[in-house]
Amino acid sequence: VKDFSLTIENNLEPIHVLASEEPIDILEKNREITGRIGLTFKDLTEYSEVVGDTEFTLAIVCGGKTITLSGCKWEKWSSEITPEDIIYLPLDFRAKSISIA
Repeated sequence: VKDFSLTIENNLEPIHVLASEEPIDILEKNREITGRIGLTFKDLTEYSEVVGDTEFTLAIVCGGKTITLSGCKWEKWSSEITPEDIIYLPLDFRAKSISIA
C-alpha cells in the first residue's frame, strides 16, 4: 500500500419544528463509506486478482486498533498496463459497513 484515504459520511439530518432552536430528532440516512487505496503490484496475476469485480473485506491496523471495512467494491479505475510496467494503481472503493476493534 502506497497511500490510503477513508471518508465516512454519516448523512444525519436534524428535524426542526417552529419556535425551537434545537432539533427534536435526528434522522439517520444511509451512511456512505468511501476511500482510495494506492497499490503497487508485483505482477499482472496479482493485479488481476485484486481488481476483480468481487466484494472484499479491507482491514486497516492503526495504533493498536483494527478498522474492518466489509462489503467493499471497487468504484472505478482505469489503467493501461503492459507486462513490463511497474504496476501502481490508485483504486477508489465503497464499503457497506465498518467496525473498529
